[in-house]
Amino acid sequence: MWLFYLIVFLIPSNLAKHFILPSSYVGGSLVDYLIPTLYLTDILIILLLLLKPIKSIPRPIIVFLLCLLPSVIFSASPIPAIYKWFKFGEMGLLVAWIKENHVTLSNARAIKSVTLAVVFQSVLAVGQWLNQGSLFNYWFLGEQPYTSATAGIDKITWFDGSLKIPPLGTTPHPNVLAGFLVMGPSLLYFDKVGPYAILTLIPLFLTFSLSAWLAFLIRNKWTLLAGLTGLIIFGRSLSFMAPESSFSRRSQLSQMAIAMLKDRPLTGVGLNNFTVVMDHYGYIPATTRFLQPVHNIYLLLLSETGLIGFLGFGYLLVKGRSWFTDKVRPCHPVLLLLFLGLFDHWPLTLQTGLLLLFLTL
Repeated sequence: MWLFYLIVFLIPSNLAKHFILPSSYVGGSLVDYLIPTLYLTDILIILLLLLKPIKSIPRPIIVFLLCLLPSVIFSASPIPAIYKWFKFGEMGLLVAWIKENHVTLSNARAIKSVTLAVVFQSVLAVGQWLNQGSLFNYWFLGEQPYTSATAGIDKITWFDGSLKIPPLGTTPHPNVLAGFLVMGPSLLYFDKVGPYAILTLIPLFLTFSLSAWLAFLIRNKWTLLAGLTGLIIFGRSLSFMAPESSFSRRSQLSQMAIAMLKDRPLTGVGLNNFTVVMDHYGYIPATTRFLQPVHNIYLLLLSETGLIGFLGFGYLLVKGRSWFTDKVRPCHPVLLLLFLGLFDHWPLTLQTGLLLLFLTL
């Protein structure tokens, strides 16, 4: 069905309607992760399920959703928790739909959809870098409007000392774009560095996402050698990529997550509630108020959903691998995403991450 291939193409799209509620604020500060959001891909998934309803839901999905319920019931802020639970449920239904229809789906068309998406995002990213700002506007598949004067926009120090804005594509953050570019070749079964993989190298480099660089390097021994050589040659110049303040914030967030788990070992502090309660576990100095989830999906799951939710997620991953043969869904995209999850939260907190995670199960 063409809707499925369109969803695949729109994985990196950020186009959505946001519904700001009182529960979206923490101490007067609006938190993006607490805003119920209806994405264009959500609408397409709903249409897909309505036009061709599923007959059953796989047990791993049911178990996972049931394991999340305690973290919803005992959450400090129920609305963000309920919204997130339904978001996981939606992704689970999409997986169920794929399971029931994978025989009739065209692998070649899916590959074309991913190819077009990666090529489009790569070209757009290079254009954004050259322009040092967005090229179109938000209604163009959700491209975030920004310039060098946009408040809070991420900037890196280039080799000549000037400040540069990493490209976003149509994603909300350079790290998300980088993750998608890394996942692309693996989704297309390319294990070697060929013309397609090389196409992603330039925009991937321009995102300055160290975790995505590492994920790309571990895919192939030759790129690993090239990367190590680059680190040796440019090591001192690349030190700007991970400033001490970033490491400090990540460390503090990790300590908060561990403290939350100790307080609520079974149910956690509540699904999608990390930013709601983080002020009770410390303060992170920043230019503006810093309200972000811990940059590690495993600590995030443990702190928000406790051991019950974490075990449910583990069960989903283990059992999910038996739903498809390796020919239909290779394992390495999942492993790459789980690797990226060691360094960031977007595989669980943002739409692109959730789509990549569940579509590669």
